[in-house]
Amino acid sequence: MAFLFRAWMRWSLGAVLVGLLTTLNSAIADHDVVYRLRHEGKILPLSEFISRAQAIHPGELLEAELEQRRGRHVYEIEIAGEDGRFYEIYFDAATGELLNRVGE
Repeated sequence: MAFLFRAWMRWSLGAVLVGLLTTLNSAIADHDVVYRLRHEGKILPLSEFISRAQAIHPGELLEAELEQRRGRHVYEIEIAGEDGRFYEIYFDAATGELLNRVGE
């Protein structure tokens, strides 16, 4: 029984390490893609959109992501508003167009 437990623990630890390495590689690849898009002039700087989102809904930045939606790059900015509500604001990353605002 102890042998099976040790084997299971080794397998579990290996699975966790593989999962962590996969996650780290995905994050690095995503960062590299964003860096390339920005320096090729295909997307505008994220800092512009964070400022604009906070001007629309003042509050604390919770998260900012670059997503691919319907063939375009979209920044999703999540704000915890000063009014106690949570907001998601979507911008076209290439043109700067405000696409949508959602408040909870």
